[in-house]
Amino acid sequence: MRIKVPNVGSCGATGATTQHVLDLDTSNPVGYLESTHRSSVPTQYISLFGGNYVGRFGTHSECVAFAMGVESVLNHIGSLRESPVRHHSIWRARGRRN
Repeated sequence: MRIKVPNVGSCGATGATTQHVLDLDTSNPVGYLESTHRSSVPTQYISLFGGNYVGRFGTHSECVAFAMGVESVLNHIGSLRESPVRHHSIWRARGRRN
C-alpha cells in the first residue's frame, strides 16, 4: 500500500475543498482530505479507512506525515499476517531451547 495525499492548494479567503486520498497500488480511495481556511488559520482534516484514522493539522506536510505513519503501520501488520508460519516457527524454535 502506498497512500497519496493530494495537495489541495489554496481554497480562497474562506472556504473548503475536499479531495480523495488514494492508494497508489490499487488506485482506490482510502479516505479524504478536507482543507479549510477560516479566520486566517488554514486547517487540514484527514480521514483514512472509514474514519478509523483521523487527524486535524495546520499544514499539508503534517497530513502527509500522518498518512505515512498510518501506511507504515498497516504495511507492517500486513506483512505479519502474510507470513504467520515463519513467525510461528521462530516462536516454536525458541520454546524448544528452554
